[in-house]
Amino acid sequence: MDKIKDLLLKINVKKFTVVFCLILAIAGIFGISSIILVLKSVKDESIPQAVLYGRFPSPNPTGAVTNQSEFSIIFTGDVIPARSVNRTMVGKNDFTYPFLNTADFLKSADLTIINLEAPLVTGCPVTDSGMVFCGDPRFIEGLKFSGIDVASLANNHAGNYGKEGVDETVSILNGSGIETTGIHNIAYKDVKGVKFAFLGYNGVSPFPDYLSSIDKEKIQQEVSEAKKNADIVVVIYHWSAEYSPFPVADSVAPFDPVEIAHLTVDSGADLVVGNHPHWVQGYENYKGKMIFYALGNFVFDQMWSWDTRIGTLLKANYIGKNLESFEFFPIMIDNYSQPRFLEGTEKQQVLDMIESRKL
Repeated sequence: MDKIKDLLLKINVKKFTVVFCLILAIAGIFGISSIILVLKSVKDESIPQAVLYGRFPSPNPTGAVTNQSEFSIIFTGDVIPARSVNRTMVGKNDFTYPFLNTADFLKSADLTIINLEAPLVTGCPVTDSGMVFCGDPRFIEGLKFSGIDVASLANNHAGNYGKEGVDETVSILNGSGIETTGIHNIAYKDVKGVKFAFLGYNGVSPFPDYLSSIDKEKIQQEVSEAKKNADIVVVIYHWSAEYSPFPVADSVAPFDPVEIAHLTVDSGADLVVGNHPHWVQGYENYKGKMIFYALGNFVFDQMWSWDTRIGTLLKANYIGKNLESFEFFPIMIDNYSQPRFLEGTEKQQVLDMIESRKL
């Protein structure tokens, strides 16, 4: 009980007061346990309540005082500043608009990671249709406003304007202090003395040679290299059939996400996060390492169904080099572009769905 009280006190104490807590005891699946926390914001309503909390065995079971740092990383679903998202921002002359409801939360983490599924190109046409995606370069204002730190470009739309479009996008992002991965590189970030490596791979057609694509041998080599140079290796994937509740391959996304995820962990990865299906999928604990198969949409214009309008943010909480816990924060997209946090029964519906899709 004392350990649980200590954990609760550590969760954003400057912004939250614990109103009601507990319970689900210890679920002995792969050594992971889950507890439900219900928190009430008292200072900033833009910071969502925490509901689902996956907790790992403590790296410090004795409770002794240590000098290990505590920090968090947030991952989003697909961020696609194209089509109606772009039209909405241009019409409002506000390129922070998609993030107005979520920026405070995104900035609250020590690192925030996105899958940027459209190049930022000069002269991007304003349109509501088509499958050739691009975003206005001014979208960088929204990314900076939200505190984005790393963007993966390993996906099937980042190359829609060729290598020139990717090069312009990388220049815009790097010029604003946002690291990029998925371009045959490893992005390194230091957080409170812990070194992270980020790698991105695309598993959805087409596969241009200037973006990193899924190749088993390449993944094994690069993940192994990253592990030699970093404390924690995070691999970001674009994979799986679209509009599927479970991670499966098809003719457009020909790689089995489960097989690739397991290979990635076996090669030395500590955390695997996927996207592309535009639906939220489940997660898996494989050999003590977490795999999150798809987080759904985050910024996109697919307003035509409930499944494509919802997504979840993933928050991974660390103590030193150890993943201590993870949380889901469900969102719903409004006005073809702007996510908002779900609350109450709507939020619980998404959380229950994620659990039902767990592998």
